[in-house]
Amino acid sequence: MFVTKDTIIAEILQNDPTQGCVPIFLATGMHCLGCMAAHGETLEQAGRMLRYDFLEEAKAFFGADKIAVAHHMDDQAESILLHLVRGSGLMGLCGMAPRRGDIIRPLLCLSKAEIESYLTNENLPYCTDATNFIAEGTRNKLRLETIPYLKREFNPRLVESLCAMGEMLSEDEGYLCQIAENELNAARRECGFDRAAFLRNDKSPGLATLGVLCGGIFNIFGDYFFVFTCDMGIYGAGLATAIGAVITTVIQLTHFVSRKNTLRLIKPEKLRRKLCEISVTGFSTFFIDVAMGILTVLFNRQIMRCLSTDALAIYGPIIQISTFVQCCGYSVGQASQPIMSMNFGAGKGDRIRETLRFALWTAAFFGVFWTALSMACPDLYVRIFMTPTPEILAMAPAIVRTYALSFLLLPFNIFSTYYFQAIMKPKAAFVVSVARGLVISGSLILVLPRIAGGNALWLTMPITELLVALYSASALRRYTLTLPEVQ
Repeated sequence: MFVTKDTIIAEILQNDPTQGCVPIFLATGMHCLGCMAAHGETLEQAGRMLRYDFLEEAKAFFGADKIAVAHHMDDQAESILLHLVRGSGLMGLCGMAPRRGDIIRPLLCLSKAEIESYLTNENLPYCTDATNFIAEGTRNKLRLETIPYLKREFNPRLVESLCAMGEMLSEDEGYLCQIAENELNAARRECGFDRAAFLRNDKSPGLATLGVLCGGIFNIFGDYFFVFTCDMGIYGAGLATAIGAVITTVIQLTHFVSRKNTLRLIKPEKLRRKLCEISVTGFSTFFIDVAMGILTVLFNRQIMRCLSTDALAIYGPIIQISTFVQCCGYSVGQASQPIMSMNFGAGKGDRIRETLRFALWTAAFFGVFWTALSMACPDLYVRIFMTPTPEILAMAPAIVRTYALSFLLLPFNIFSTYYFQAIMKPKAAFVVSVARGLVISGSLILVLPRIAGGNALWLTMPITELLVALYSASALRRYTLTLPEVQ
């Protein structure tokens, strides 16, 4: 039987009548006889697993914390091209990561020729696998036949081009994973906040906060543990989010078995009408999170069409900071809404106005704080969330400062939706959320670059927040003046 690196191990075992290969496998530590993976695993794949097992043992023996492997730029190009011809998805086209768990690849930025030249000049010995020069197996054929042909006929710098594409796609893949994680976190927060609303209304705000806080803290450290320590990727991020949600749920559910609990299940009356009222009233805060995903997609497309990948890279940290600012608006709204809604039901307009005054001052503080921080330290955001290039650092200040003008009014606009819901003005809350989240913002995203150039795109949210704030302030004043006095 003719054996190559691509030969399935099960085929070797089946076609060796004397089973002479078994002692060889056992002697090298490849316990492939009877292994289920042998039916789909190639000789090269099994050898790779054996090699990494040995490296893990060596790491433990020497007390090291990293394993440095010698993959170089040519290996990266081969991997990307191999994934491409096999029909890989985005992750495969990214190639090998510079770091995967405790495995690092410090030579990915160097070509094979550069490494060999250095070793020769420094008189350093090195080993060469002779099988790499035999055109047998898929990877070897790519290395010895396909890549030289493509370099000769199409692109002499093919290796550099493939590696550059892999780096760009890796950034895209990381960004998409971040979006997915943000959506998972948003779903977890909403689930926790729904229960937290019951607890706040039942005079247990501390327990509500504790549950959300514990779940969030676990999610942060769980992400690191599952993604990096356990090398579970996006699955690990999802697992951390799920466990965090369970922790939040368990902590908050303890309220319902405590002596402080006054909530009871009752038979609903006029269920259809009440469900309709709940859906209409709650739609606004629901749409805020949905709209963020829509706006992110629209922004991404317009940035790529009108600006550059560097601008898109800067937009990532801006979204992260914007999430913090939104959370400040959520906190003001969720803290004040139960107080205002209970007093609205009791007809105590003076208490609503007093709560409103404190809430507006708090929202104003958050708006001024985040805007001032953005104006003073625009580079800080970029450096926290990424390793910027000189080109990104040159562009970032103007972009961050322009977009950050929206932070001044963002907490107020988010709070206003909660206020309108609390005093049973769902139409006003609906107008605010839809105008912010889609109608005004979406229209400006599409129109501004056409009439004022690509950089005008960053004015979308400042203009949106200003227009929405004018409506919110007008409606807030009108409805507050008509609140009932003490009965």
